[in-house]
Formats: sequence, structure tokens, C-alpha cells
Amino acid sequence: MPLPDNEIIAATAREVLRDPQYATAARPEQMLFSRYLAQALDAAFNWLRPWLERAQAFSENSPALYYVAVGVCLLLLFGIGADLVYSLYLAARRRRVELSLTASGKTCTAADYLATAQAAAERGDYLTSLRAVFQATLWRLDRGKIQPATTNRQYLRRFARTAAETPLRALVNLLDRKWYGGEPCARADWQTAQAAAEEIAEFIAANHHQEQEIRPRISTN
Repeated sequence: MPLPDNEIIAATAREVLRDPQYATAARPEQMLFSRYLAQALDAAFNWLRPWLERAQAFSENSPALYYVAVGVCLLLLFGIGADLVYSLYLAARRRRVELSLTASGKTCTAADYLATAQAAAERGDYLTSLRAVFQATLWRLDRGKIQPATTNRQYLRRFARTAAETPLRALVNLLDRKWYGGEPCARADWQTAQAAAEEIAEFIAANHHQEQEIRPRISTN
């Protein structure tokens, strides 16, 4: 089989090389990124260089203290890494619980949250139960319209100097320690949350009853 003419080969090669994916020269943005990366690495090395030189001198003058210092640094790095992993674990656990509370896809009521809390407590998942009890309480406080942007401290200020303040504070503190702080959540914690939620429910019911009594008086005046 005869080979193609040299001009045909050259023309075909030029046509292929026009495709951007076969470009051999670096693009301007790639060159810019490479330059910035090189500058950043150079600056980091220049900052580390005197420390590395001191560490080398320290290792030669006091080998024992040098290895102690290295051991302390390694322990600190391990502690930071362990704390990071544990924080990620807590975030994933909170996300799992939040997803379980909204798994049905419907708008939950206080009764739905309390049913979820009871079911979770029966299978020993007291953290989910605690969170569900808290969500039921917020639903009641906001009269069926939970405001996601409202913080727990804002709820405390809102109900300060009312009969709901003490049980609400107890419930918020419990949630801070168990939900956000990562402390183990036991059955006693769930029972404490239940008792606080019941006190708040009684306050809401009494407050609603007073409003119902006041409205007719206003309308007759």
C-alpha cells in the first residue's frame, strides 16, 4: 500500500493540531495560575526556611529536647485532626436526624414531631427524640409556622419573664449540650425534655385561653 503524499500528511497534521485539545502551548489562564502557585509556594518556603534552620540547629544542640518538641507537635496535630473528624461526625449525625424528621416530605405538626420522638425513644435513639421534642415545642411557640432564621437565644428573649422561660431555657441548654456539643443523650435527657415541653405546652394553652376570653370583651366594647 503506497504511503500518502508528504503534503497530505502535513496538511492533515496541521488540521489535527488546530483542535484545542491537542494544543501544546499553555493557555494564558493556565500560565497565570502556574505563576501564582509558584509565587505562593516560594513565599511559604521562604517563611518556613528560618524555622527549619532553627529546628536543625536545635536538633544538633539539644537532641533530646528536639524529639520532645517534635512529639508535642505531633500530639497537637493528632488532636486537631481528631477534633476535625469528630466535628464532621457530629455534623453528619445531625444531618441524618434532620433528614429523618422530614423523610415523609409533608409539613409536620407538633403531633407528628411528638410521634417521631416517641418512636425514636422506644428504639433507644434519644438524640433524635430530643430533637423532635424541641421541634414540636418550636411548632407550638410559633403556632404552626416555625421560623428557621430564629435562633434559640431569640426564642429565650421572646419568652423572657413568662412562665415558659424556665422550661424553655432548660430545653435549649439540653439541646446545646447534646445536639451541638456531642454529649451522649440518655433516656433521662429525653424525659427531662419531655417534661420541659409539657410545661411550655401548658403555658401556650393557658395563654391561648386568655386570648379567647379577651377577644369577645374587645368586640362588645
